[in-house]
Amino acid sequence: MYCLFPQGDFKKGAEVPEDEFVLLGDIAMAYDVIAVEAKKEEKTFLDHFCHLLVHGCLHLFGI
Repeated sequence: MYCLFPQGDFKKGAEVPEDEFVLLGDIAMAYDVIAVEAKKEEKTFLDHFCHLLVHGCLHLFGI
């Protein structure tokens, strides 16, 4: 069965065996929203996309 929030099953400080991985979560990116925000903030689409991607990754890492 697929767990919607698998991070709840992972104990803080627990080690992950080398042959396994931990699903941190998903990052959803909306093309139209990124395009509008990039134009509003006078950034290129790629710069804003990368900014949001890094921001999302940091959230998944708990930073």
